[in-house]
Amino acid sequence: MGADRGQDVINLVNWKGTARGPGEEFEEINATRAAGGTLDEDTRLAGTRTLNMIKALSAMLLTSRTRSGEEVQVIAHSHGTAMLLSAAIQNHGDFRLRSALLVGSDLYPFMSLEPLLRSASIVYNFFSGGDWITGSVAAAGHYGFRDRKLTLRAIDPTSAGPERYRLRPDTETFKQIPVSGVAHVQSEDKIPGHASTAWMSYQMGLTRYGEKTAIKTRRRGGESEPWIDQYKKLRLQMGVIGQWTPDLPPMYRQAYTPK
Repeated sequence: MGADRGQDVINLVNWKGTARGPGEEFEEINATRAAGGTLDEDTRLAGTRTLNMIKALSAMLLTSRTRSGEEVQVIAHSHGTAMLLSAAIQNHGDFRLRSALLVGSDLYPFMSLEPLLRSASIVYNFFSGGDWITGSVAAAGHYGFRDRKLTLRAIDPTSAGPERYRLRPDTETFKQIPVSGVAHVQSEDKIPGHASTAWMSYQMGLTRYGEKTAIKTRRRGGESEPWIDQYKKLRLQMGVIGQWTPDLPPMYRQAYTPK
């Protein structure tokens, strides 16, 4: 996948609101509901916050000297895909994404993605048969998004699982990319028979990419001081502690091309 040098990175972490503590993070029950086609109340509220964040970030970019008109790109991992879809459902033309990457999604394989397709120029879904966590709830991160109108005749007709149906066809604005042997989280490497490599999106969130790497003030001199002050406030509201975008760590510098 790779990323653009000098691009700001915003990490959507896995908690329901502003509080941190027991019961405040999304759990298996939220993923199970999403995998069954239901975006629960906590997910919808997180979707509202995600919507407001994307709108505010888009508005800031419109007034930027160095990034004017640049569209936001989103990489959503696991339940973050449900949060992003919820934001798109609530979006009434207030934001337009350049691209949305769904990685290890816990969404229902037959879920309608139309709201997200209307909110992004292109949507990619990365899925893997090695993602056993999404496989355990029969979600799109393991099976991909499927089309109920397209049945695979070679599959056991008594099977009711997503594997009975063909993948949803690719279009100009929707692409599905299968990647073999990728786990949902790195801790799976301790489980016999599970993949030892986790999704890149998870790794970026785990290492708090923008916080632990050397920071470089790329925007200094390119933006007005009032713009920088306003952008700093917005980034703090979004939970970004580091000052500016760092260079990509070595493991992410080379674009990743699934085989």
